[in-house]
Amino acid sequence: MLYSISTFMKGSIKSSVFTQVRIWKGNHSLEVFTLEQSDSGFIGGGIVTSEDYKVRYQVITDAFWRVCEIRIEDIDRPWLKLYFTRTEDDLWYDAESVLVPELSGCQEVDISITPFTNTLALKKLSNDRPNKFKVAYIRIPEFSYSAVEQVYQALGSGRYRYENLDTRFSAELIADEFGLVSVYPGLFITLPRQPFK
Repeated sequence: MLYSISTFMKGSIKSSVFTQVRIWKGNHSLEVFTLEQSDSGFIGGGIVTSEDYKVRYQVITDAFWRVCEIRIEDIDRPWLKLYFTRTEDDLWYDAESVLVPELSGCQEVDISITPFTNTLALKKLSNDRPNKFKVAYIRIPEFSYSAVEQVYQALGSGRYRYENLDTRFSAELIADEFGLVSVYPGLFITLPRQPFK
């Protein structure tokens, strides 16, 4: 079972420092996303809807943006779900605490329906040289996963180059002032939030 972000936060993180909300429009989807921070780390999650699915996900990290736990569930078809935990030595386990050998060595996660997970790799960049990561790539709506290699490079002024070495797909991402991806050309863009009247 997936909890609402606020419910999960009460149980796993001591005290909330700030909350960020985004609305991302994909080619065929819309996501309402929330990120919360505390002394213990970060939890980001959203509900992504399209004509084919309605998916809820959460990614929990430590204070250094290292992935600790992932939950993904199709809201209308709850039997479609994934749960993983990742250890400090990059071993991944499923909901039954069984090792998932095909993801061993993965440092990052990339969920296909959201640009949030690209942000996690951006947070690790400390210079302007290309940085290669082994990534657990999760495909939705298939709920399948595999290990891929991705490269990220800071270009300055909130711009980053991204490349998937397995498919040779590349893009120039733009991040906002909080480091969240705001423009992923051809795939996602942040929509302005409308004030309540």
